[in-house]
Amino acid sequence: MTDYTNSVTVQKNLTEKEAQGLESAIKVGMWLLVQGKMEPTWDGKDIQLNPYHIQITEHAERQDTAPEKRVELHLHTKMSNMDALTDTKEVVQQAIRWGHPAIAITDHGVAQSFPDAWHAAGDKIKILYGVEGYFINNIDDRVVVHGHQDCPLDGEFVCFDIETTGLKVDREAITEIGAVVLKNGEITDRFQTFVNPNRHLTPEIIGLTGITDDMLKDAPQLKEALTEFLKFVDGRPLAAHNAEFDISFIRAGCAKVGLDFSPTYVDSLILAQNLLPELGKHKLDIVAEHLNLPAFNHHRASDDAMVLANIFLVLLQRLQEDYQIGKVSQINTALAGGDIKKLRSYHQIILVKNSTGLKNLYKLISYAHLDYFYKKPRIPKSVLMKHREGLLIGSACEAGELFRAIVSGQPWNELVSIAKFYDYLEIQPLGNNMFMLRDGTVQTEEQLREFNRTVIKLGQELNKPVVATCDVHFMDPHDSDYRKILMAGQGFTDADQQAPLYYPVPPPQMLQEFAYLGKEKAYEVVVENSNKIADMVEEVSPIPPGVFPPFIDGAEEQLTTITWERAKKSVRRSSA
Repeated sequence: MTDYTNSVTVQKNLTEKEAQGLESAIKVGMWLLVQGKMEPTWDGKDIQLNPYHIQITEHAERQDTAPEKRVELHLHTKMSNMDALTDTKEVVQQAIRWGHPAIAITDHGVAQSFPDAWHAAGDKIKILYGVEGYFINNIDDRVVVHGHQDCPLDGEFVCFDIETTGLKVDREAITEIGAVVLKNGEITDRFQTFVNPNRHLTPEIIGLTGITDDMLKDAPQLKEALTEFLKFVDGRPLAAHNAEFDISFIRAGCAKVGLDFSPTYVDSLILAQNLLPELGKHKLDIVAEHLNLPAFNHHRASDDAMVLANIFLVLLQRLQEDYQIGKVSQINTALAGGDIKKLRSYHQIILVKNSTGLKNLYKLISYAHLDYFYKKPRIPKSVLMKHREGLLIGSACEAGELFRAIVSGQPWNELVSIAKFYDYLEIQPLGNNMFMLRDGTVQTEEQLREFNRTVIKLGQELNKPVVATCDVHFMDPHDSDYRKILMAGQGFTDADQQAPLYYPVPPPQMLQEFAYLGKEKAYEVVVENSNKIADMVEEVSPIPPGVFPPFIDGAEEQLTTITWERAKKSVRRSSA
């Protein structure tokens, strides 16, 4: 027995007659009051309760008494392997009892829960069939050249690198900028400056870069350093290795001090991934060693910029020789596609709108497992766009492409470009993302609220509905204890700090959660828009009429026999 704070074994030795009288009186799930005596178990290794008196007691279950129900659009069942604990039949029946008009099933990359949800729903509730897919942006994330400026491949480029006090662009600072001009295949000019971050460096950064507080105390302030750097660049296209990191710091610094910065830039990391597929990794030092370039002082901006220029020169020559192109504007088209194993995956919600969408979802799941599986069943954007008819695409949780871009500080135009792809945008309670506070991604809860406000602003600008979801992984709050065990077994260090991923969070609670958006906006994202999305979906059957699993006479007995025979052989081999 358990009261969800502690548990105890209740055991009593009965005569056969006594046992028969109780056989159907006590069932799993009943709430009982039991009085008895604690005593050792028969082997003396534990204690148990020997009951004297047992009676049925009342128990008030959680209720959703709101007159207008919200619809949960992001829910995982036990078919989300090693992640969720929700029983499909139970959660659908719970939704029916509470009068919910619909409920979504969105397991990680699979559709195994669809039949159980369909049978449990009958004609009493609408099931929104979907998945939380592992999305690969093999179109936009493969972009080597950003911006519209064009120039010949043997023209002028500024190869640059920066050093910083840390990795987070929203709270770390630049400490060094190094750059060189590449012209007609030669390095013609150099630039280097330290930048005063107005803070002490950590021992880790000092050890990594060799830059010390002493070296920075009289260095130029940010505005002066960036002004000199932009003067050196003089409007020429930039090149950097893992360019988004370096560009994001320069962009944030320019915005802070009021300088214009809208460059065309080339990412030599993605260029190397395309042109040097034989390498497992493409870090600057690994590529330099592969190309037999001299050893250098890695993690110093001035040295890294020099090495980058030599790498970039080789890569540009390969572009000319292997792809017969001569201009920067031709690079993206020439390298379209590439090895998607090098790309990160994002979460993405895909909901079925109609029968056409159901067929397309099944196709996408099949492609993800058969053609694009790499650690997880992944769906490339190029494939999704071919089979998008009849589907609704949602931006998902903090692991989604849009939310990750917001957290990383991408500029507004980039966020708008990403958000345009989705049919609806998603926000979640702060509790779902509190791990960001624990791991240092954010410093305050207000930053988490601001992330959600940014999603709201994007929805308003693009006229796309924004929906508050809970990312359900278990039925009741106390079930989080089971997920702690599941997560701890996979090595999650914060497994004991579970997010409130239970079903359902009723409207009053959710409205309070999003009160910082204002009363009207909170009601819109919690109630109105969740129902609006559900209303876009037609009633569909996940199993076409007349389709059923085949019956093979004797198959069950044959399977049992084969299983036991192989188990016995395995035991005999291990004994030998």
